[in-house]
Amino acid sequence: MTTGEKIAALRREHKLSQEALGEKLGLSRQAVSKWEADQAVPTMDNLMELSRLFGVPVDTLLRPDAPFPAPPAEKNSADAPAAPETPHKGVSPSHGKILAIGGAALLCVSLALNAVCLYQIAQLKGEVQALRVQAGNVNTVYYPGTDADTGDFAESSEHMTLDPENTEQLIVTFSAVPRVASDGETAKFLLRGGEQSWECEAEDDAGGGYRGSLTIPMVDEYSVYLVLTGADGSTSSGGGYTSIIMIVVLIAVFYFFMIRPENKKKKKAEEMRNSLSVGDKITTIGGMVGKVVDISGDLITFETGEDRVRVQVTKWAISTNSIQKEEQPAK
Repeated sequence: MTTGEKIAALRREHKLSQEALGEKLGLSRQAVSKWEADQAVPTMDNLMELSRLFGVPVDTLLRPDAPFPAPPAEKNSADAPAAPETPHKGVSPSHGKILAIGGAALLCVSLALNAVCLYQIAQLKGEVQALRVQAGNVNTVYYPGTDADTGDFAESSEHMTLDPENTEQLIVTFSAVPRVASDGETAKFLLRGGEQSWECEAEDDAGGGYRGSLTIPMVDEYSVYLVLTGADGSTSSGGGYTSIIMIVVLIAVFYFFMIRPENKKKKKAEEMRNSLSVGDKITTIGGMVGKVVDISGDLITFETGEDRVRVQVTKWAISTNSIQKEEQPAK
């Protein structure tokens, strides 16, 4: 019998379709069909998996003159135990590629989001600088923060209604209590919508803050700022650094918890592969276990199974070295 005929007979004996066998091996149904038609020959890795799956030596599958095991006699007893199925623990190399692509995509999305945040922060800084120039001698320009606990306002409120005398205008009333205030400073509110801006003097509030009201044309969106002018005319800016700190923290977490551990893992695996020697017990990324018998450059030859079948793979296909793992506690 040819190798293809033996594979077909063993597949039918185990009541597997070509598609089911292909799924167990991580292949397509067409590949199994070509084997059974003797149009293609399985690779050594596939032969090893077929040997484990069907419980026959690799020589039986390859040698035409090798005795082929007879199918077991059917038992009528309902209590007869079923033959245990050999578990397939191999990990497909394609899974590793998918994980690598997913990690790279996640990194690109994170960098893109960081770039958008930095761009928005730059725009906000430019807008605040324009407000300083417009306001003249300004002590501090306060603008709403993204976090109530770290923003420039200890308290703030805003209310908007339509002007009853002109429905195309809005009446905006606002109040704010800055976290830091100085004696002798004057205050006013600035409201910006697009490229337009409006301002009004801020009145002292009983709660230690400021309040004001403006009538503006109908706009899609606007921002309210509190401008404080000091008696000495000195200038300084408050707030605006929360977003930058959050981005730095995000990048640091991403590096220390994802990029750095992955780099250390790759470096450790590279050192393990470069230190391989004859006699080491290895496991490939496909789940094959064997003993190294020859090393030639990037090629590793090892023996596996009771038949001591020799398989040749590249170094990157080695997953672990059992001897090195056993020696680590002694060190």
